[in-house]
Amino acid sequence: MPSLDMSDVLLESVFQDAFAVIRRREEISTKGRSIIVPTRYNNVIGVICAASPNDLERLGDYQFQGSALSIVTKFKLQGIAKAAVAPGIDSAGQPRPQYQPDYIFWNGSYYLAVTVENYSRYGAGFIQCIAVSSDYIDDQPSQPGMKVQSFDFSNPSNSGIIPLTLG
Repeated sequence: MPSLDMSDVLLESVFQDAFAVIRRREEISTKGRSIIVPTRYNNVIGVICAASPNDLERLGDYQFQGSALSIVTKFKLQGIAKAAVAPGIDSAGQPRPQYQPDYIFWNGSYYLAVTVENYSRYGAGFIQCIAVSSDYIDDQPSQPGMKVQSFDFSNPSNSGIIPLTLG
């Protein structure tokens, strides 16, 4: 067990960011169809950082940019729930509720919790979650005071930006 207690750092407001969690309970309708009942928890606090490079993947028909986050929080995020893998009956004789992995909404994009691990060895009550983007195309990050420009390449003054040789 590590002897370094990171809870002071993880609770420091300078490192924390707010995000929303969408918990998805799965129910079965009377017709036997799966129905997802979402519950949104806003202003969840945690430390968020990149968990993978945002490399561009180019395939024959499309391209996308993968993105993953590492989230350390005291909020009990969940990946695939045990009841979803092995449904059963609770002590009252009712079926246990089944849950799909949580969605995390942060910085304009949705991320799916794929790995949730106990992180309490670094501070009481913490978990670490790896969440991957569920969007093929994430929104462009915005920065205060930044203007996104577009160029008209039919205009000669803009045509030199990307040199092309036609042969």
